[in-house]
This record gives sequence, structure tokens and C-alpha cells, in this order.
Amino acid sequence: MSKREKAYAACCIAFFTLLTMLGSAHNYIVQRPCTDSTYFLYIGKAIKDGAVMYKDVFDSKGPFLFFLNYLSMMIHETYGIVFIRFLFLLLFYGFAYKTLYLFTQKKYQIWIVLWVATLMLAATLQGGDMSEEFALPLIMGGFYFFLQYVKKGTLSGCKILLSGMFCGLAFLLRANLISIWLVYCAGIMIWLLWQKKIRLLIKYCLLFLAGAILVHLPFLFYFLINGALFDAVYGSFLFNMAYSTESTLTLAELLKWNLKFFFRYHFEIWFLLFAYVTYRVWRSEKSNRRIRYFSLVYWACFFVTLWFVNYSRFAYEHYFMGIIPILVLPLLAALELIEKWVRKRLSFAASAVCIVLVMLLINYPGSVYLKDNVMKYTFDETERNVYQEVGDYIRRNTEEGDVIYSHRMWGILYLTSGRDSATKYFAMTAANTDNFPDMEETLFRDLDEKKPSYIIIQDGRMFGEQLENHLLEYLAEEYHLEKSFENAAGNIHVYRINAG
Repeated sequence: MSKREKAYAACCIAFFTLLTMLGSAHNYIVQRPCTDSTYFLYIGKAIKDGAVMYKDVFDSKGPFLFFLNYLSMMIHETYGIVFIRFLFLLLFYGFAYKTLYLFTQKKYQIWIVLWVATLMLAATLQGGDMSEEFALPLIMGGFYFFLQYVKKGTLSGCKILLSGMFCGLAFLLRANLISIWLVYCAGIMIWLLWQKKIRLLIKYCLLFLAGAILVHLPFLFYFLINGALFDAVYGSFLFNMAYSTESTLTLAELLKWNLKFFFRYHFEIWFLLFAYVTYRVWRSEKSNRRIRYFSLVYWACFFVTLWFVNYSRFAYEHYFMGIIPILVLPLLAALELIEKWVRKRLSFAASAVCIVLVMLLINYPGSVYLKDNVMKYTFDETERNVYQEVGDYIRRNTEEGDVIYSHRMWGILYLTSGRDSATKYFAMTAANTDNFPDMEETLFRDLDEKKPSYIIIQDGRMFGEQLENHLLEYLAEEYHLEKSFENAAGNIHVYRINAG
């Protein structure tokens, strides 16, 4: 890259990063109080105050996500996470730009593909601070390294080590985010065995494993020192496997959900064109065996990643973030094919304008998502919400060091009140707790031992399960209703422990 190209790349990366940030939450306590992010932010705050993840505070995501939220709390309790997110999105767009630059030096083509990727993010970020969001640069970086190998037939040891580190960190975010490494590592292994390059294969494997192990070691030592290794394995891996069996969605409903996402960006067009490009690659005499072979590996990677997106059988839009990095390739290939067809009939300038307009029109639904998000998070007036009012009330009526319990209400009230949870299951999981009796046993044991000053419940957040019935009985015996707050999503009831 020349200095001019580097300057353009930097401007392009900065523009899309800022655009994505404008289309997602800037203050979770005010703008997104009822989201998973406040789970993670509270865990980060608890770790900052000395708690041990999984042992003292529980959620089912990977430890790297909690570590990032801990770092954000060390920076600033409100805006630290915004800074962390900005860095990760900057890296994502940086790797995306480098990936596209491998195949084209046409700036408007790169701009179009990044624009579509930004629109897909607008529909899947759901406010941000998700494990999939932090995995974006890791997956994109891993994909970039693999494509470098496909093009050149070799890769430096440093990049292999770095790819292993990226894979390890993605696994530490969520185990189902490592599909790209599973497929491409298997693909390269088969390729090297076929080429009888055993020594090179061993070198690659050792470097990759060294990178993956390297990022695991700090967490392993942390959990061993704090006696929380089993808690970590259970919370981040075993629990998720059990939770994934609870979904009631049928395969037909999952298929409909997937098609809705892809049709929104007309990927039926892009994939058909990319399939044609793959066919042309196989028929072309200019294509070598390596290119032909890895064109099939890409398709295997796409279908395996899609399977991982649907593994839990829950239809959460943010799951699709894990597949966005590998979609830039079929987008670019289809775009180049369309351009060749248009340029036969129009001049270069006219064809470029025509293609940009067509891409903007085709992706109009995604543009609406982005516009609405930017208006919502950037230009709408930010008003205090009821969760801040409840938090202020609890703070005024408790002492420093008092504990509370907020049932199934994310982590928002702990953040607004400045009071810690009486139990590791500070908000209770979304899973059916009847299938996890240890959770209920631990909850009531902690409530009996620590006697929280307040227990807070919300209408609409009581799921009618066994745990809820036991909690209502417990409140009737040990607590009294002190105050209720009106809320459109369900009134919030604050129960005070009985005197004596």
C-alpha cells in the first residue's frame, strides 16, 4: 500500500467504526437497561470489587467477555465499555479492509462491501456488548490469515501463532464461535497431508496450539488460584450444552428465521453468483489445485458456521454476528461479477455509479435499521428510566455494604443502586431453573445467610415456574412490600426485610 492508500484505508476504517458506534448504545444504564449487557457490566463491577467469576457471580458466557467488562469498569463505570467496543470494532473493520484488499484494490468495491457489513451489524448488534461482537475482529483476523495462506500457499509462523491466539480468545468468549478455525485448520491439515508436507504440518500445528494455549493460561491460573476451575468449566461450557436442549423452536421455524436474515440483504443473489464464481474457478485452467480445493473449504466453513449459529436453537439476532466476517468474500466476488457484466455495456464511471446505487437500493431494509438505530442512540433525548429511580431509592434507604437481590432483572439495579447481590445467581438465568435444582438451592441458602435488605421483583419477569412460587412464599414470610414503581414493561415491586 502507498501512503495515499493507507490514508484512505484509515479514513474508511474510522468512518465505518464510528457509524457502527453511533448505531449502538452509548450508555447502557440509560439506553439499554433491560439487556444482557447489564449482566456483564455488573459481573465486571463485581470482579473489580473482589468477586471471582463463576464462583461468586454466575453467567453462562465465556470468561474473556467478563474480563473485558472488568477492564471497562476499571476505565470508567459508564463509558469504559464504549471505549473497549470502539477498539474491537476498529480491529474488525481493519481486518475486513485487509481481507478485501487481498482480492481487489478498487476502493469503491471495498466501500460497498463494508457498507453492507455495517448494515448487517446494525440489525444484529442489539445495542452491543455481546460475546459475538467481541469475536468479530478475532474471526475476521483468522479468516484473513487463512485467505492469505490460500492465495500464497504459505503463512508466517507469527501469523499462525496469532491465529491460534484469536481462536483461543473466541473460544473463551463462546465455544460455538470457533467454526472458522475448525474448518480451515482441518482443510489445511488435509491439504498438507495430501502434499506430504508432514514436517510443515507439525510446525503449523505446534504454533497454532501454542497460541491457543497461551491465551488460556492466565484464565487457568486465575481459576486454579481462586478454586473456581470446575465452576468455570460448568458455567461457560457444560451449562450451555444443557441449556441448548431447552429450545422449543422447530426446524421449520429456525429455517424461516435464517431465511429472513439472508433475504433482508438479498444473499440469495450473492450466493448464487458466488456459486457461479466457484464453478468458474473449477473450470478455469488458470486455477491451481490449491485454489480449487479451498474454494470448497469456504463453502464447508459457511455451512458449519451457520450450523453453529443455530446450535442453541434460540432465535437471537446477535447470533448472526458470528457469520458476518466470512460473508464479505461472496459479497465481493458477486460484486466483481456484476461489475464485469455492467462495464461491458456502460463506461467505467457510469458503471461504478450504477453499481453503488443498485447496492444501496437492494440493501434498503438494512439502511432503515441503521438509520433508526442512529436516531435512537445518538439524536433522541436520553431520559432517566425507572430502573435509575429504583436504584436511587435503594441507595437512599440502605447502608454501604448492604446487599440486595433483584430477581430476573438483568444487572441493572445493582449498577444503579451501587449495592451488590446477596447471591452468585444475581439475576437468575433465562434457563428453566426446574432443570437446574442446584440454582434454586444455592439462591435460598444465600438469601437465608446474607439476609438482603431488599428483594425486588417485576411483573412479567415472574415466569410461573417452581422457583417463582417458592420465592413468593419466601417474600410473604420474611419480607413486606415497601414500594412499587409503575413501569410500562411491568411494575417493579420493592420488598423490605421484616424487622427483627
